[in-house]
Amino acid sequence: MTLDLWNALTEVSGIPVADVMDTWTNQTGFPVISVEQIQDDNGNTVALTLTQRRFLSHGVPDSDQFWVVPITVCSMNDPNKILAKVMMEKHGNAQTFKLPVPEPGFVRLNPGAIGLYHIKYEENVLPSIITALSENKLEHLDRLSVVLDVFALVIFIFKFISNY
Repeated sequence: MTLDLWNALTEVSGIPVADVMDTWTNQTGFPVISVEQIQDDNGNTVALTLTQRRFLSHGVPDSDQFWVVPITVCSMNDPNKILAKVMMEKHGNAQTFKLPVPEPGFVRLNPGAIGLYHIKYEENVLPSIITALSENKLEHLDRLSVVLDVFALVIFIFKFISNY
């Protein structure tokens, strides 16, 4: 029955739903996606490098579990301006995705907070996220999502360090 549902959804969407859902229904936890932006000489974001690790609230990061993760990328200032939709593969290697149109400044992931993953913005991205938060440039759900991601990662790191 479940496979029939996945096959029907695949047929309608063109997305390999069974492959995606298998990683979500047969594993514990969910991913934390690290984001590094690659910019050209003019400061335009031209690509993203994404990596994933398993996230568990008790802070045990050592696992070889990975997910097929649908990722939506939007403009920092306009969550309705979708720049790309990419599919992370099920492995722990860094994956680089070129944006079809260079975006001035920085971009962000998961507009509307619909994806089930935490986001860890790397050092070259975090200042722009903080600025967007302080200037109320993000929608309410996006603001909450960023705050929850940072909080969860702080707890994760604290528990990881305290286990040593």
